[in-house]
Amino acid sequence: MADTESKPKGKPGRKPKQRSDETARMVESMAQYGLPQDQICAVVGMCKHTLEKLYREELDRGAAVANLKVAKRLYSKAVDEGDTSALIFWAKCRLRWKTDSPEVVTDQSVPTVKIKIEDASAKAKVEAEDAAS
Repeated sequence: MADTESKPKGKPGRKPKQRSDETARMVESMAQYGLPQDQICAVVGMCKHTLEKLYREELDRGAAVANLKVAKRLYSKAVDEGDTSALIFWAKCRLRWKTDSPEVVTDQSVPTVKIKIEDASAKAKVEAEDAAS
């Protein structure tokens, strides 16, 4: 029983990861470039739980800064440059516009229109155009 009392007391397992300024800068930078958290974990050598625990602020700030830069550029292209694609994208994302697929019009759904032409010269002209097409 004397052997158990002489062992050092403490938590078993690995030493916990510590936060560092260098890693914080790396995490924020990678988050700005849009890397998924599992890839950031592989680079900095820690699990997702630890990454989020130690660097939550950097992950959030990195993503927000990236979104700001993209939104600013998209807005500039849409408003200042009149880029139609950017305008449509902005409208769909920010204004929640939707592009519905156009309805296909079949011959059955288009009503037939008959026009009676009483003027003989106009009637001959219309008939000639119809025959040409």
